[in-house]
Amino acid sequence: MLRPVERYEKAYYQCIFQVIPSVTGETSVRVTAKITAWYDDPDRQKSGYEVLPSNGRLENDALDRVEKILEPDASRDVEKLPNKKYDLSLGSVIPRATVPE
Repeated sequence: MLRPVERYEKAYYQCIFQVIPSVTGETSVRVTAKITAWYDDPDRQKSGYEVLPSNGRLENDALDRVEKILEPDASRDVEKLPNKKYDLSLGSVIPRATVPE
C-alpha cells in the first residue's frame, strides 16, 4: 500500500559500513542505509515510525565520500566523483586495492 509522502516527517537514516578483506589482497567496503520516518496517519492508531526502503542514493553518497578519503591523490578528478555509480545489487560494495606497507 502506497502512502502519501507528505505524511512522513522526522526522517532519520543510519549508514552501517563493513570492511571486508579478501584472500587476493583487496578490500571491499559495504554500506547499508536504514531509513526511518514518522508516518502521521489521520487515524492516530496507525501513526508511528516506519522503516522505509532505500533507493540507493544514501549508499552511493556514503561510498563516494569513502572513496574520496581513500583516494591516493585527492586532487585527482574530484569533480567527477558525484557522477560515479556503484553496483548496489550485491549490497553496496566498492572493491578497494590494499595499500602496500
